[in-house]
Amino acid sequence: MGIIWSNHAKLRLVERDLRKAEVVVILSNPVEQIKDKEKENVFKCYGILQKEVKEPKHLIIVYYQNMPNGNIKIITLIRTSKSGVKAYGFNI
Repeated sequence: MGIIWSNHAKLRLVERDLRKAEVVVILSNPVEQIKDKEKENVFKCYGILQKEVKEPKHLIIVYYQNMPNGNIKIITLIRTSKSGVKAYGFNI
């Protein structure tokens, strides 16, 4: 699986002090993955950022799956709390 990063996602990496490797780990083994209710071939998944020890933060990855050659395109990255994860439709 190849990963294509949208310009928006690249900006979010910098703004949220994230590394691509952290995103790939969560993308490869998410806590939960759901399909977007409104957009075809758009999915969301989330995981827990390991570097946040005192107060764990969750990372939601929104991506488009159906690119040529099986690639995915990361649309955006959302760093949030446990309650924020629920607000995005996950069964946490």
